[in-house]
Amino acid sequence: IEIATTKMMMNKWQRMLMKPSLRVSAPNHSFQQSRTCCHRITNSFMYTSSQRSYTSQTAPPQTNTPPKLIVFVGPPASGKGTQVRLLQKHFPKLVTVVSAEDTLRQASKQNDKLNEILKRGELAPRDLTDHLLQESILNKSSNFEEDHQEKKIIILEGYPRDVEQAKLFLTWFSDKKLAFRKSHVLVIHLLSDKANIMQRLQGRLIHPASGRPYHSAFNPPKSDMVDDVTGEPLIKRDDDADKSAIAKRLSIYKDETLPMIDFLSEHDFDVIDIAQGELNEVYQQIEKTLIEKELFTKEDVLDQQQQEQQQQAQLPSEATESETQQQQKNQQQEQQQQEQETK
Repeated sequence: IEIATTKMMMNKWQRMLMKPSLRVSAPNHSFQQSRTCCHRITNSFMYTSSQRSYTSQTAPPQTNTPPKLIVFVGPPASGKGTQVRLLQKHFPKLVTVVSAEDTLRQASKQNDKLNEILKRGELAPRDLTDHLLQESILNKSSNFEEDHQEKKIIILEGYPRDVEQAKLFLTWFSDKKLAFRKSHVLVIHLLSDKANIMQRLQGRLIHPASGRPYHSAFNPPKSDMVDDVTGEPLIKRDDDADKSAIAKRLSIYKDETLPMIDFLSEHDFDVIDIAQGELNEVYQQIEKTLIEKELFTKEDVLDQQQQEQQQQAQLPSEATESETQQQQKNQQQEQQQQEQETK
């Protein structure tokens, strides 16, 4: 704009110099000298404006930091869902979860064909699953708080599961809408042996509406067979007690999921193996890994711990307040009864 304005000024000066009444009247100052002076002034303006433009272009552009992505994979009943929800619980402002199973369940409510496929226990079409997950990620990543845009982390649960899905997953890194980078992706592979898997499957409980996992021994609900959030009953999956079904799922993990993990590793994704252990031990390993890989910072963990301590400190006071309110209600009821008896 400055250059265009300067050119307009130059043209205006040239038109003014063409008029005899506006020419310089000094005897030694010719018309050509006036034009030269005009060009010299104009060129100085153009140099200054271009210099300002160059300076502004060299400033780093302000762009949104692409989201970081954590992919959880592992054999059935290795604790993927439990660890994902622990991270979401401890870091609600930084983490959002995109579950393939939950996404398909929600989409099936408006898609009769997909609903029939899921009811038959079959896998949804790969292209449809990939498209629904991309849409879910775009919707959820836009809801991050502005104060934590640079730290936003998306946890992808239950996807990809085989090499063909992993090939579709690779297209996410050339998609301008998602703007993912391989350097911002961490694949966490939870390890577990067959004996541990059998033990976990035998005690696993699930809330059917949300898919929230529990375990009768490792992660029990607050009330027996009741979901902590909704108070609705929990169920046991039929295939968790069927040994042939368990063997089939382990075979699928060996034949499809393990090659998929190797495929991601060959395509420069950072894959970290987490050894099996107690619930809190595994979580500590995951948290330590996320700090080492700079997805979380030590300050984030300290903030989370301080918030939990504050919440625990508030619990007794809240309980005292509720007891006081209950006592006041009881006193009011006694007074009303006395008044009725007196009448």
